[in-house]
Amino acid sequence: MKKLLRFFTSGLFLVVTLLIVEFLVLLLITFFMDDLLAVLWPTTKENELIQGIIYLVWFLIRVIGFFAAIIVFFKVLNKQEDPEFKIAWLIGILILPIFVLMMYWIFGNHGLSIREKRIVDVSRASYVPFLKNEVKNEGPEFFEQIGRGDGAFRYLFNTASMGPHAHNKVTYYKNGEDFFPAFIDAIKRAKEFIFIEFFIITDGVEWKAVKEALIEKAQEGVEIRLVYDDLGCLGTISPGTPKKLRKY
Repeated sequence: MKKLLRFFTSGLFLVVTLLIVEFLVLLLITFFMDDLLAVLWPTTKENELIQGIIYLVWFLIRVIGFFAAIIVFFKVLNKQEDPEFKIAWLIGILILPIFVLMMYWIFGNHGLSIREKRIVDVSRASYVPFLKNEVKNEGPEFFEQIGRGDGAFRYLFNTASMGPHAHNKVTYYKNGEDFFPAFIDAIKRAKEFIFIEFFIITDGVEWKAVKEALIEKAQEGVEIRLVYDDLGCLGTISPGTPKKLRKY
């Protein structure tokens, strides 16, 4: 029952429902426009003007929507964004341009506002010098030692001022069964701060264990910051989760 309730309150169900409704409305209007107008406004001399205005408005909406869809299509196509997001928008614009344009206007990644860009520029100017000072052996000879990763490291260095660093330690976990116990252990061993980023969090045994471990560390004075995707978590966790966690 809980899973069914989560599905019917999820963002996926909402989007699919809106898509179906818009598709049916478009079919109805496109193929039965004359019949609809005849029912709503029987053809008389007085109603001819109203019907003409409705036809004109509908025509203008379709024309404006068509050209707007073309502009947004190429805007999305040329955007520096993950292909999976771009493909979804592009397919949607081709199938249901008017509805997807509205969805893109509401949910699309339109970047930062002018005020936000100024804040980012000020912040970036304050920390970039520290990044450059931390870069060790940033000369061409060190990039060449990296081997096949040379191109990726050069890209990071040129775009984000994040140079290559030696003596790092990375642990790879092939599945969740191996990762989760180590993850909980790392939380419990934290002394100063815990920064965590997830795409989707789902109420269950795993999240309960993570939450309890985080609450325990917060009570010890450890600084904790948690980032997750709000739209991706629609229906998977309680909307009041941030408020509840702040109490600790």
